[in-house]
Amino acid sequence: MEESTENSWKEFATLLERWGKERGSTASSLAILTRMCEIVEKETDNYIKLDQDPFDDRHPARVDPDCDLGHLLTVLFNKDDFMNQLVTDHIMLSRDFSTNTVACRLLLDILPGLETSIIFEDTDGLVDKFLQWARDGEEPLRSYATGLLATAIEIQEVAANLREENASLVSVMMNRLHELRKQTLEDDASSGCSSSSKDDRPFRRFGRSKENSPEPHNQEAPPDKRLKLDDNAKASPEGDEIDCGVGFPVTGNGMAESTNGLVSDTDSHLALTGCAKDDTHDPKLEAETGAKPLSTSVIATDSPISGNSTSARIRRRSGKGVENNPSTKDGKRNAAKTKKSAADKDLKRSRKSKAASQAIKWLSFPEESNSSWSEISYYIIGTHQMYPLTPVMQQRFILQYLTPLAEYQEVRSLLGTMFENGAMDIVMHYIDLQKSGDTRLTFDGLKYLSSLICHKKFAVEFVEGSGVQHLLRVHRPSIAATGVSMCLYYLAYNADTMERICQLPSHVTSDLIGYALWLLECSHESGRSHATMFFTMAFSFWTVLEHFDQQDGIRKLFNTMSTLSILNLEDQVQPLKDDDVFASRQTVKHTCLTLKKYFETHLSVRVDSIKRAYSKNQGMMPLDFTPPFKAITVTEESTSEHMETMLEEAPPNMHWKPVKVFLKMDGVKLLLQIIAMANDWKSYSGRADAIRAALDVIAVITVTTKGQLQLCEQVELPDSVSSVGMDIINGMAEGEILQDAAVQKAALQVIINCVCGPCSKLGSTVSRFAEASTRRNRGALRTTSDVTEKMLDCVRSNNGIRTLLSLLTIKTPITEADCIRALSCKALCGLSKSEVVRQILSKLPLFSSGQLQVLMKEPVLQDKQSEHLKFCRFASELIERVTGKPMSLSSDATLSKLHKANIVAQTKITYSQKELLQLIHSHLVSQGLNDTACALQREASLPKSTSASGLTPGLSYASSTLLAPASGMPRSFHTPRVPPPIPHISQQPALPSQPNVPPPPPPAQPLTQTFPPLSVSVPQEPSQASLHPGLGDPSPSTHSAPTTPQQIGRISFGPDRNATTPGGISRVRKRIIREKVSQNALYSLGGVGGQSRRRPGSNPPSLDVIVSQYLREQHAHCRNPVVACPSFSLLEPHQCPEPRFRQNAPINATSRIFRRAIRPMHGGVDGARCTRHFIYSRFRPVQMIRDDPDEVGCFTCCRFSRHTNPTEMFLWLGNYEGELKAYNIYSGAEEASYSCHDSPITHVEPSRDGKLILTSSTWSNPMSALWSIGDTFDKKHTFQHDQHVEFSKLSQDRIVGTKEEKAYIYDTATGQQILKLEDTDLSNGYTKNCATFDPTDELVLNDGVLWDVRSAKPIYKFDQFQNNISGMFHPSGLEIIINSEIWDVRTFHLLHTVPALDQCNIVFNTAGTVIYGTVFQSDPEDDPREERLKSPFGSSFRTFDATDYKPIATVDVKRNIFDLATDPTDCYLAVLETQGSVETLNVESVCRMYEVGRPRKADGEEDEDEGDDDDEDEDGSDDDDDDEFDIEDVLGGSSDREEGGGEGGEEDGAEADGDDDDNDDDVNSSQGSAASDIISLSSDSDSDDDLDDSEFEDVLFSLNRHW
Repeated sequence: MEESTENSWKEFATLLERWGKERGSTASSLAILTRMCEIVEKETDNYIKLDQDPFDDRHPARVDPDCDLGHLLTVLFNKDDFMNQLVTDHIMLSRDFSTNTVACRLLLDILPGLETSIIFEDTDGLVDKFLQWARDGEEPLRSYATGLLATAIEIQEVAANLREENASLVSVMMNRLHELRKQTLEDDASSGCSSSSKDDRPFRRFGRSKENSPEPHNQEAPPDKRLKLDDNAKASPEGDEIDCGVGFPVTGNGMAESTNGLVSDTDSHLALTGCAKDDTHDPKLEAETGAKPLSTSVIATDSPISGNSTSARIRRRSGKGVENNPSTKDGKRNAAKTKKSAADKDLKRSRKSKAASQAIKWLSFPEESNSSWSEISYYIIGTHQMYPLTPVMQQRFILQYLTPLAEYQEVRSLLGTMFENGAMDIVMHYIDLQKSGDTRLTFDGLKYLSSLICHKKFAVEFVEGSGVQHLLRVHRPSIAATGVSMCLYYLAYNADTMERICQLPSHVTSDLIGYALWLLECSHESGRSHATMFFTMAFSFWTVLEHFDQQDGIRKLFNTMSTLSILNLEDQVQPLKDDDVFASRQTVKHTCLTLKKYFETHLSVRVDSIKRAYSKNQGMMPLDFTPPFKAITVTEESTSEHMETMLEEAPPNMHWKPVKVFLKMDGVKLLLQIIAMANDWKSYSGRADAIRAALDVIAVITVTTKGQLQLCEQVELPDSVSSVGMDIINGMAEGEILQDAAVQKAALQVIINCVCGPCSKLGSTVSRFAEASTRRNRGALRTTSDVTEKMLDCVRSNNGIRTLLSLLTIKTPITEADCIRALSCKALCGLSKSEVVRQILSKLPLFSSGQLQVLMKEPVLQDKQSEHLKFCRFASELIERVTGKPMSLSSDATLSKLHKANIVAQTKITYSQKELLQLIHSHLVSQGLNDTACALQREASLPKSTSASGLTPGLSYASSTLLAPASGMPRSFHTPRVPPPIPHISQQPALPSQPNVPPPPPPAQPLTQTFPPLSVSVPQEPSQASLHPGLGDPSPSTHSAPTTPQQIGRISFGPDRNATTPGGISRVRKRIIREKVSQNALYSLGGVGGQSRRRPGSNPPSLDVIVSQYLREQHAHCRNPVVACPSFSLLEPHQCPEPRFRQNAPINATSRIFRRAIRPMHGGVDGARCTRHFIYSRFRPVQMIRDDPDEVGCFTCCRFSRHTNPTEMFLWLGNYEGELKAYNIYSGAEEASYSCHDSPITHVEPSRDGKLILTSSTWSNPMSALWSIGDTFDKKHTFQHDQHVEFSKLSQDRIVGTKEEKAYIYDTATGQQILKLEDTDLSNGYTKNCATFDPTDELVLNDGVLWDVRSAKPIYKFDQFQNNISGMFHPSGLEIIINSEIWDVRTFHLLHTVPALDQCNIVFNTAGTVIYGTVFQSDPEDDPREERLKSPFGSSFRTFDATDYKPIATVDVKRNIFDLATDPTDCYLAVLETQGSVETLNVESVCRMYEVGRPRKADGEEDEDEGDDDDEDEDGSDDDDDDEFDIEDVLGGSSDREEGGGEGGEEDGAEADGDDDDNDDDVNSSQGSAASDIISLSSDSDSDDDLDDSEFEDVLFSLNRHW
């Protein structure tokens, strides 16, 4: 075979050379073209035998790189002028029939490798030539032109230009097709009775049964053998007698040869099944019955019988006559002249039908056949013979021409012409393999059928005409079966057609589903794709879904995806081709889409059954029933509602077979693998669709508890990597890898299903009629609670909180941002069922700073009001869960406001009744009711001086205040939506001499009508005190009731919705049925805007309630409200007293210093904090150290030595070249230099005794080392792969090293590894992970996980809110600082969130009371070195109070900061400042030392700086906090110190210490509070402080040294 191939290439190359030399000779060119046609057709026949996908229109060389046809076409197209001369000289210009025929034949042969658009569009008049020949030409030119025209009109532009020509040509082609079909039937009848057909098959009797075989020797065969041959006998499809299978011996190379000798059954079996010496097989040809597949090697190496023998076999087997063969023509004439009787025709017809039935049996079990491959090839791969041209090829060309014309929906005239010319009869004939006789002809008929099925009318007629039954008779495996897959897909595309299919007999529908399932397993790639898309469309019908489940369809569908090579990388022997990878990814996408439709439809059916059961149980009207043949409507909204229903109403341990079967196959794990692996499919356009479909499938499965638990398990990924399923889901929701809104929403839906389900389903509406018993339900309750708790912990431990919080502030894409916010907020609501999560959320800025309320104000896109309304509803629910206080949707209250509202609600309101009566008297006088006013004055014993004029100020205030709540008062303190029962008002007795006088009756017109803006609680029934006066307070004029927390109800920050009774009425908690709430419904709840209307017939409010509510509103405006308030005054405005502490230290620094003699040690309460804020807001540059200008590099890290004697202290500096240098801190001279590493040093840490020092580098080996310092500088130990090392805190006898997420503990003396701390399941993967000891050396914090050193076990994993900084211990050992979060080591609660510490590398001073923060350096691989400092403070450092984490000052050094260090005495600060680019080696690096606590020098004094920093800072912006304090800051309030001191601080300080000094250390308060206070230390200008007195400066510096 290889020799023949090589000869073909050589001969073809020789022909091309001759072509170039003999262009002028027509006869020679014709011979060359003819021979080229023969070579290409021979290789085409071999290529067809490889059983390639018939829908694959790629170049043969791409389909199979080893294909000989592909090589020939490649060699041919390398000749640029060949195609031009072929088309121009031999087709366009030549009028010779033979030349045109050969040229068209060759052009048709090479079409598989030709870019048709270039040939047919760029060559003017070429298509017109084909059109003319196809209409009026002679054979075989007419058929060749028809084939070329069929290829041309597949191009849309060409077809559009030939509309009129095609309209007239369609009828001609249809008539010609009818004639060829009729001629074929006549030829089959004549060939069936010819004697040649009998003599040509000498061994056909071996296939006969006893009664059909006249030969006597056939009876000698054993009965079982005869029965076997009879069952597997095969007749010619159109012949009139039954032919036995002729066997061809198999040669050594696996090729079949024709022989006259007998062939044994074994040889026949080997020839058919391909088991002779080459047992390779093609899985595409494997039969449904489990038979051994046909070997592709046999197909490929089956020797074609050339010459007349091939034509004779075709004629005998299929009745395909050839006009150019004289013997064939004579046979046809003789057969036509022979007249047969009707009885003979009936006998032939009966024999043909019997032969056809036996042929079907034969092909169904090919491994039991005694036939050769040449006999069944017509039914498997078919034939393709261009010369001599057969009627089969003529019909194929016509069908190929009609197929693209039938697809155009707008060409109604063509469709009408086709219908008039019997298009239905044509397709019914050609899709019947028994009538067509060739599977490729049937395939072209099926393609024509698929084009017609696109039209609804034809599809309906086809189904009603038993067309589906005809499709199911197409033999499989075969090329035609792949064509059936396309027809099935187009049938399912039309819903009306599918309804009629579902109404067919059950066995027909079952066979249809079985056929499609076979296509999933045994067809070509296109067949699998079409079958998958068929199920995607057909799953909307319950009939299809039911038959699919009965035939184990979910397993077969799942196997189409699970067996792909791209998902089994360990089984790949060699890398896949790009085309194969693309095809596999397409299969993954289509399969996931089909699974999505499958589970969503099952979900809809399941929810429908639950609703019916509920309706039946409740005695309600039954729901409308959807017939099984009707489509089930499934939308994204309905699926979401169905999942919510399943989560709430379905039994906990329900039996749902689809999910059970899918979980048994580990389907969820495979989908998670696909999601994780699809992130790397960057070049695949359908990546997002595949991931979203997989997530949608998981979302439906996670409505069950078993499906949810699948996300808690490890999923194996390529490269021996494993990950938790929930981690993969969180990654998709976060959108960092794949930013697609649809994928994010699908991932969020999975999280919602896992965390938003009820903790307990016992007692739900469905549990009463669930199949389980009560005891079983109780056990399920425990299981459901455990699963819910486990899922909450799984989502949180895999950074679910961080993901959801980041999505709350998303703004892109703008069209989906509101929907993503709503889903993420809903997921947070479900996650907040965990007490740990609620505690964490309560400390985040989202709640503590009111960020969530800001997001609730307006949507991202105004057109998405409905989505924003959902977000507001979920946000309100989230705030209620976190704060524990119910609130309305329109609230904008923070946690501090909620706390203040709680105090206001618990305050007992008391007021003077005489003042109320005075107001009433004044009102009566103003209305002209003087007599009534006098009577009131007399009975109430009011002072006679009381008059309208006398109460004018009070009334004016009262009136203005009563009208204020709607505008002046904040909305946050209006009456609650569901207000609490108002306690009785304790009033001062005004009429002691008349104990039995009842309180004054309420006015006829309630005050609520006079002052509508005031929100008032309306009582529903009289109070207990009014009904039973004896049971109340002994004083009849005083109404009193204790105010308890139980009586404090919903604290609302919106308008009042309805009224409640003033008495303590027990409220029954009713079961809430969750329904879809519309926007109008939310408005009616009073949560969006507008006050609710009071129900008619309700009792008017009492005057006591109105007055007390008015006073409570006043109390809510107090800055620091208190619970125990004195009696309120109705005539004077109420204001709670501000807290004043005389024991507090003065804010003025001078006053504090001199007051220390009276109140040691710090001058009063908070004196130490005030002093720290004063000292660590002042830094003076005193020394600047530069590297050797002759050396290239820059400083990278710095540390002070730890000598007890300050005079011996020096500064260690590591540089870019890996050198460690020691500098004198006083003179700045270099004392020593040591070469430690070959790469930049990133960390230096000397021991406390000054004898050892640790160094770490970036990439050199070893990466870290321990050095001894003495008379010599020696390397003591090395740590090869540890990227960061540091000493233990307490004794420094151990060293902790860090390598990625692993931590190692070494012995300092020996350097031996003591312990390894690693847990991949708990690892957070921080990019800047640095393991560290706690102050007691008993705990280690590594990668966000707290470890016990003694047991080497993890204790707790802290929630991750960023990816860079792993955290460190507070020097007190009670707190852990991870980025901006402060965690309590004892309770693992989140204590604070300090946004100013975000992405800061923090350094504590030696005393542990102050924090220095610099923005962490970014990864050089991600960003350029010039932009690696991400924060606005990239060229500055900040100081914080380590006791309460309030910012002190921000110091701008005007250059990028590499590192900073503090000395052991906290008097000096070393800062590495760089300017320039490291890559270009143009870097200016200095180490500047600052003296802590000393201000910058005054004007006129020399600064030790080089003068290169000439920028000056403005006055009044020197520090964050300075020494002017707001009173709330002194008391530990919640005011933000970021903006400097408040205006009241100076006054309070002056009043506290009685000092009226100049307040020298104060800055301008107005400027300090208005701007962000930054100290510029690179300037020579002076600050605002008038510190000219050097003696006072020395006092301050001594104070600094003391602290």
